[in-house]
Amino acid sequence: MKRLLYLSFKIFGTYLGVGLCLSSCYKVEFGADFGYSGCLGCDPYAGSAPNSVSIYNSSFLPDSMSVQKGTTIRWINFDWVEHNVISEDGTSFNSGVITLSGEYNLTTDAVGSFLYHCDKHGESGKFVVIP
Repeated sequence: MKRLLYLSFKIFGTYLGVGLCLSSCYKVEFGADFGYSGCLGCDPYAGSAPNSVSIYNSSFLPDSMSVQKGTTIRWINFDWVEHNVISEDGTSFNSGVITLSGEYNLTTDAVGSFLYHCDKHGESGKFVVIP
C-alpha cells in the first residue's frame, strides 16, 4: 500500500492507526488488528486524471462516462476492501482483484455502450465509446 505518513499508537488499550495516503485523504483504523477502518475527509477525485474512475465507499465515481475509441480508462481503488471491474457479459473484460491503491487499465477498442460491475459488492457503472 502506498502511504506518505502512517502513525500507530495505543489509547485506552486500543490501537489506533492514522494514515495519510497518496489520494490526499486520511484514514483512521481502530482495534488491535485494525479490523475497522474508515476514510474521513477523503476526496477520491483529488488529483484524478481524465478518464479515471475512483472506487470509493463501494461505488464507482463517476459511474458513467463517454470516451473516444482507443482511450485508456483507469479504475483506482480508494477503498480498504478489495474490488473488481467485470463486464456485464462476464467475458469482455475482468480486472481480477484490485486492492487498496491498486488500479486496472482498459483500452477501449470497440465502439458501443458497456456496462460493468463489481461482483464482490454489487456496485455498477457504464462507459460509452464513441468513434
